This record gives sequence, C-alpha cells and structure tokens, in this order.
Amino acid sequence: MTRRNAEPSAGRGAFAAACAVAVAAAVSSLPPAAAAASPPATAVQAGPAGPPGHAAISTVRTGMSYDVYIDGVRKARVAVHNRFDTVSATVDGSGTRAAIVDDYDGTHGSELLVLDAVSGTVRTLVKGPVTSAVFSPDGKQLAYLEQGDGRATVYTGTPAHAGRPVATVPGLGVRLLGWRADGSSLFATGYPDLRQQSNLPPDLARVDLRTGTTTAVLTSDVARHTAYRDFRLTSVGGRQMLSFIRTGTGYACGDQPTDIALADLDGHVVRTFGRTQDTYREAVWSSDGSQVAYTAQACPTKTDLASGAGKSALARRADAVAGTHVADTATGARTEVVHGNSPFQLTGLDHGVARIAHDRFGARTVDSAAVTAGRAFALPASALRPTVDLAPARARSSTRQSPAAGTVTPMALTNSAVFVNQIYDTPDAFDGRGSCGPTSSVMNLGGYQLGPWPMYVNYGGYHETDYGQYVTGVYSYGVTYSWTEPDYSGRGAWAGAHGYMFIPGVGSPWSGGWGVYDYLDHHTGWAQYNGGFNSGTVVNQLNGRYLVVAGGTIHGLSHIVLIKGYTSDGGWVVNDPYGPYTGGGWGGADQVYYLGSDMSLWNSVAN
Repeated sequence: MTRRNAEPSAGRGAFAAACAVAVAAAVSSLPPAAAAASPPATAVQAGPAGPPGHAAISTVRTGMSYDVYIDGVRKARVAVHNRFDTVSATVDGSGTRAAIVDDYDGTHGSELLVLDAVSGTVRTLVKGPVTSAVFSPDGKQLAYLEQGDGRATVYTGTPAHAGRPVATVPGLGVRLLGWRADGSSLFATGYPDLRQQSNLPPDLARVDLRTGTTTAVLTSDVARHTAYRDFRLTSVGGRQMLSFIRTGTGYACGDQPTDIALADLDGHVVRTFGRTQDTYREAVWSSDGSQVAYTAQACPTKTDLASGAGKSALARRADAVAGTHVADTATGARTEVVHGNSPFQLTGLDHGVARIAHDRFGARTVDSAAVTAGRAFALPASALRPTVDLAPARARSSTRQSPAAGTVTPMALTNSAVFVNQIYDTPDAFDGRGSCGPTSSVMNLGGYQLGPWPMYVNYGGYHETDYGQYVTGVYSYGVTYSWTEPDYSGRGAWAGAHGYMFIPGVGSPWSGGWGVYDYLDHHTGWAQYNGGFNSGTVVNQLNGRYLVVAGGTIHGLSHIVLIKGYTSDGGWVVNDPYGPYTGGGWGGADQVYYLGSDMSLWNSVAN
C-alpha cells in the first residue's frame, strides 16, 4: 500500500473530521473573577423561569417518555420509540403552545407534534425528518424545517395546519433559529455540504418569506481566520439582534483570538465582550445587555507550548478556566456559577440568574448574586451528570476473526477497550490537539491487533502509557507506519497513526486511502464504514463485540471518540481522548454521553 506525499488538497479536506482542541491558556486572558469565601450552599435551583415576557420550556426523561414542562409545570408526556433518541421542544411566547420534534437523534426527528398547554393534548402535525420548529412572534404561525439530501426545506403553517414549503436552505444539519420580529423572515444555521467533514463551523442564513430567497448573513472562512459558532436570535435593549461566538479557526482552539459578539440582523457586529486567547462553548446576553453568561474553555498558544511550562501546568490552568460564568459587561467582573464542563447548556440570563438545561435531565437556574455575596458556591459540573453503573467489561478475543455476541445487563453493555488521552498519554514534545482521530483509532486496536508498547511520559503525572506510542511512533503491522506529519502546532515530524491520517489545518479524514476507516481496516480487514450514525446499526455492532470510532459535534465542538458500549437509558459509553468532557483535561475513559444535548454524530466506523 502506498500513500501520496502531496500537500493537503481541497479534495482531501472534504473527507476530514477535526478534533475538539481546547487544552489551556492564561487565565488572565479572561475577565477578572469575583471572589466568594466559604459559601454554605449551592446556587442551583430547580424551576426554570423564562426570559422577561416569554415562557420557558424543558424536558425530563422518564422511562421511554419525556415529560414536557412549561414554566416549571408539567404539561404532557411524549413517548419516544428509540431509547437513544430524545425530543427537541420550543414554546410560544405566551406559554400556551409548544412544538416538539419527537424521536430526535441529535440531527433530526421523525415527526413534529403540537402541544396545547391549556388542555394538555398533543397532536401530530407532520411526519418527516424535522430538525426544528419555531413560533412566530405572535404565536399564530409555526415554521419548521425538514432536512433533505444536501439541503433543507422550510415550511410555514399554523399550530393547526402543516402549511406549505416556502424556501430551501443549502447544507447539512440545518436548523431554524427564529423569526424576525416583524414576521417577514426566518433565520437558519447549517453546515456546508461536505459529507464526511465535521470540522467546519456553521453558517447563518436568512429566509425571506415573501420571495422565498435565502441569503447568507454570516459565512465562515477559516482560510481568512473567520469562523462562528453558537448562533442565537435574541433581544437586547428592546432590539432584536444576533448573538454568536466569533473566532478565527474551524477548530475549538487555535492561535486566533475569540470573543462574544452581538450583531444587527444583517450580521454587522455592534458590540463584543471578553476577547481572549481562550475559547467559549456558548454565550447568552441579558435582556438589558448589562450581563453576559458564557461557558469558557482554555486554549494554549504556540508560545505557551514552547515556554517550558509543560502540559501539566496547562492542564491546571484548563481546570481553572473551565466553567460557566456570569459577567458584568461594563466592568468585566465575573462570577463562576458552574465549575468545569457541564452537560447542561445555557438557555437564558435575567438579573444575574442563568438558566441551564439538558434535554434529558430538565432545567436549573443558577443565581450568580448568591455566589458573589458568599451565600452559595459554584456547583461542580460533575454534580449535574447522572451516575451510571456500567457493566463489567468483558475482554474480546485478541485473535477475533468472528466477534462473539456481547453481554447486555440491565444497566449497560460495555466492551473492553484501552484508554489513551491524546494530550497526556503521548510523547511530551507532541502537541496532541487535533489528534483525536488517530488516538481513537489506536484505542480501537489496542490490546488486540496492537500489543503493549510501553513508554513513560511526564505530564498528567509521571506515568507509563502502553499504547500512546502508537499515535506518533514508527511501527509495523503489515506495512511500516513511517509517514510523518507535524503536530497541531506545526512542529516536528510524527509517524504512527498521526502521521498516517492527520492533515494539518484539516484533521483526520474518514476515508480516501489514508483515513480512519483505511487505518483500521488495514489492521483487521473487517472494518465497517457506516457512512453516518445509526443507533440501531451501532448497537448491533457493539453487541457483536466491535468497537466504534465515531465523530461529529460533541459538546459543541468537532471531535472524534471511541464508543465502547451503551446504557439502558440510551446513553453511549465513550472513551473520550480529549477528557474530561471534551475539555482537554486528564482522563476521559468510560464517559456516558447522550445524543442531543451532548452530541450529534455524523460518521462512524466499527472494527
């Protein structure tokens, strides 16, 4: 087998998946934190409050159903047909109706339901691959979107009638954000139609409902160091505006600054906050613009990595930065309300009270004033994650030619798999950001096709790693993996799985002669490229004792992980090479992630 040694081309880039690449950076690059000494209680409360003049909706998983709450009051129960699916719900401003996408798999559902919150009745409005739905400002109209092959169709109707198609929006993973206040247009986000690529940030488009034309509002161009994420349609100071995170790279982190921006509806930035070399996962503004809540994640720069401080120092700074904060936009003073990377997402901010929600676990409110005053403490992110007892892993045959059936327990199925952290289980001089594809692939093969290859590393605590050397070292398995590529910082010439599949500035392709599938199949001959992510297919593969390398958007960041099992409540047991919780910290084995709030998966390879 041969590999071309040409420079990366657009064709190769179209088959790539980037990794979440946030590790650490100077904490001082973020606004100053408010201090609180020995607070006695948590600031987190149940009972979500909606933004001023608008209702709030949340959902909680109960068996194979979801309870739907509006302003903290249970209104209905909706059944799902697949344990791994969830629901995606939105509510009109008055709280009298809700639109629910049922059987939502992180990208689209199977039908659109309408809930009458007064009577509690739920009816099916339309069946199809609905991704999202939004009510008009007066609540009389309902727009929804169905994803097709490389484009999505926008429909407008009423809560009682499905309506008609009015426009198409090109791209994949297209979702509606909301209506313009005067009802003349809709805003939608989507990804370019590059079928196997998950490293590009989303773009923003406007749909004119009178003419049916779709116009680009904000389009990323990573070649020009322009990229966006976390688009939101919001109201600040009585003016409807666009909120988003603005950065300079398609990766989670790079050597470009990041800030939180407000723009007019034509995409012209009118206000920014918190310019930093770190990164933001998400952000939301208060209605008067005096505060902003955000979830931060630290990033190193090339200077940091070359300073001699070492990966351990960067990891400590990563832990100090990671969390959800409420900041005063005038002074920059901030209060941390959740420490660490939480599975809950920000949904609103009012008078210092941040609202966070998870589609399976409901909603919470977090009062920053109580933390600032010392009456409460920031909640550890781990407290927001459910505890799942995993079944004991059962080792697969090291010579498996015909994998045997897996073992399912009432709680989970977990196949045996080694763990490798792409930062802390690889050579000290190697910048492992961007190497989630190679690392996840090595985890797939470790202990079976690949035997232990011990080496000692200093970071993450001086320790021995048995399989990290395969990520960067020259080795032979049928062929010699001696091809080299620089690391994420552009330094060195690294071989192994990284040298085989990493493309600088792009990430790891899924196929094409030197991708994830090709690397795995060359070792075993039985790799199965799924060309997408179907939970039924993946369950069958896991039951057959295979492991599955999967990629897409994980915790809002482009990333690749190893799936080793699943839980009885529809979670996926994941070895995340960029732990904890896709944050660039130590560890990352045996995490339980859910489709929907935690991740949307677009590609998978079983092996």
